[in-house]
Amino acid sequence: MKRKIFRLAMSALALSLAACGSGGSQAPTKTLGSFRFAQSCEEIQAYARGYAERVKNFPDRVMPVAEPFAAPAAPTADGAPEAADGAAQGGAVLQSDLAFPDPARGLLYALGRGKKSLKVFRVSPIAAPQLLANLDLDFYPAEAVALQAGGRAFVALFGSTEGGYFYGDGPIPLPAQTVAAPEIYPSPIEPKSVMALIDVTQPELPRLLREEQSPGYFLEARALTAAGKILWVTERHVPIYLGELKDEQVLPSKSWRGSLGEGQGPVVDCAQVYLYENPSLDPAYSPGSLNAALVSILDLNESGAEVRSQAIYSPAWRTLIAANPERLFLAQNVDSGEGLGSELYQFELGSGPSLLALSAATSVPGDIPNQFFLDEKDGVLRVFHHIQNFSPICIDDCAAGGVPGAAMKAQQAEAAGNYLSTYRKAGDKLELLGRNGPFEADETPYAARFVGGLGCVITFLRIDPLTCFDLKDPAHPLKLGELEIEGVSFHLEAITETLLLGIGQGGANGSVVANLFDIRDPSRPTLARQRVLSGPGEWAYSPVFHDHRALGQDPARRHFAVPFEDASGSTLALFSVDPATLQIGALGDLHKPFTEQGPYDSFLRAYFFADGLATLSSEKVEVFAREELAPVFASPLGE
Repeated sequence: MKRKIFRLAMSALALSLAACGSGGSQAPTKTLGSFRFAQSCEEIQAYARGYAERVKNFPDRVMPVAEPFAAPAAPTADGAPEAADGAAQGGAVLQSDLAFPDPARGLLYALGRGKKSLKVFRVSPIAAPQLLANLDLDFYPAEAVALQAGGRAFVALFGSTEGGYFYGDGPIPLPAQTVAAPEIYPSPIEPKSVMALIDVTQPELPRLLREEQSPGYFLEARALTAAGKILWVTERHVPIYLGELKDEQVLPSKSWRGSLGEGQGPVVDCAQVYLYENPSLDPAYSPGSLNAALVSILDLNESGAEVRSQAIYSPAWRTLIAANPERLFLAQNVDSGEGLGSELYQFELGSGPSLLALSAATSVPGDIPNQFFLDEKDGVLRVFHHIQNFSPICIDDCAAGGVPGAAMKAQQAEAAGNYLSTYRKAGDKLELLGRNGPFEADETPYAARFVGGLGCVITFLRIDPLTCFDLKDPAHPLKLGELEIEGVSFHLEAITETLLLGIGQGGANGSVVANLFDIRDPSRPTLARQRVLSGPGEWAYSPVFHDHRALGQDPARRHFAVPFEDASGSTLALFSVDPATLQIGALGDLHKPFTEQGPYDSFLRAYFFADGLATLSSEKVEVFAREELAPVFASPLGE
């Protein structure tokens, strides 16, 4: 949770500093930027040093850099609900996670806690669960994703050379060295991100095929199942605030090893580097660092398992990346001349030398909170976005000539509130088709879900409105109706095209609840059922609130598992959803009490198998009989 709080704090600090600058001279209105390919390595070096000169010339106007927002889910190409296990959908996208199940083979791939290892468990059938293999690694794995291609089974691991085990919200970087610099600057010493491809066709004998290490932080990975490819994103912060910027800090090298060979070379070919440019950018805009996002794809159908990468260099202080099997979307915030605005870029995922081909772009007023707020259907991009009720405030004495931030006009081009906009590609632009808003002007958006021709969003201030829109005519998105209930849903899961499951907090007591929303009549959405999962009257917290992957599910049987913590300990609440009767049925709970002596072993994930339930906690992997929840196996992760 600390990492999430840090993201929000950095974003808030960036906004406050930006507000401080509004008291000075007005900057010209900023227009949409673009990306172009670098012509040479020397041009990339000069590009980075140009921003370093900005920092040197305008040290009081350096913008804080918020952590990049990793993509928790891909916008589906057809707008349909995405199967959790990736089955029965040729275009399914599987996202990496703390552990990864292989239900067809009854396997679970888990990461050794505090250890550099991959553990392979057989968890089904439950008559004979066991640890099949423990593969030692030379890095700290953070996430895994499994995929089959060409009749073989693979696991790709992602992590850091200097990171540690993480507890559901991203790897915890443990840099080997820090510098005495203001907090708005990232450390110039970054760990190396790592990708390791493991052949698990024989699960008892996992075999390392290829391992790559390159400077930066791992953000997210996903398996593009139809194509037999794995895509992942890492990001570096080029420390342009340093007195002297070394060549290797702008264009570093990577190394690789494994049964397919070893060697070292540049992270990316200079001809495959996109550079952001925008003539309207405030000349005094000084980012705390230069972001270098690296998008890589490994095609499992290729015998050599070669990795193709492409880099995107940008001075953005906030980025958000999403991808589906055909496209990658990049939303970023760069010094905005009129309130807060996002630049949204669409890249086509290619199969030739150029992994990414910029195809269209647009400006989106305000922010796009996360990838669930972005969806593509029939060539139409549907976006929920939010404009803050921005009022200039200063954290220092701006009137007395204190530290200003990026130039920003006090007035906003659009009214504050929530919006739904639709776009269609026209040439090299994403052309605005229609827009509805502002609605729920004082509310903060928390969750969204597009289902067929509908778009529904959760916003919250003191109550939790669920608002639904008709998108059948994308040029005229129509607000149909809304439902107000106490509490807030932090995640929406599509059960069917007319039922949404919301996981969040209840009313004033802060309990963890499961809300079943009936949107058969979207002009009058109703709360069909609510089930309180935590103890009555007790505050509780679930990792599902900030990471949808913590919601365990069996889509075929519509069984769900929600981990949460309260004062008594850690609980895994199991329940079912019946679309016919609109009921939420209890399937039982698993509980780990907290004691003063410890250990504080918390449920993190749950994975459904045909006859069993495998759970991942901070200390161990456990297997339970699915029906009666009797324990049948446990194995510590720290050994």
